[in-house]
Amino acid sequence: MSTAAPQPDPRGSLNPWPLLLVLVFFAAGIVLVILRHWRRGSVMMGGSLVFAALLRLVLPSRIAGILAVRHRAFDVALMLGAGVGMMVLGMVVPGTYV
Repeated sequence: MSTAAPQPDPRGSLNPWPLLLVLVFFAAGIVLVILRHWRRGSVMMGGSLVFAALLRLVLPSRIAGILAVRHRAFDVALMLGAGVGMMVLGMVVPGTYV
């Protein structure tokens, strides 16, 4: 009789959908920056990181998929800090209008 530990389901640990959703919004922000709407684009990119932090906070690790890198608190703090920082910088940096 074998007492081997059960193997985790690899399909559940690499769920790409939450990250894909975040990347779609982040890419939309990049498109706005390319179209010279850098304030809106940076706020959208920061908002996508805040959204990623919220997804990581509320989804279980097996559903959060690739968003779950470290411990939940670390992941949320890092993404939330980066997102809020990007949004704030996008709103307070004086713009140059051409």
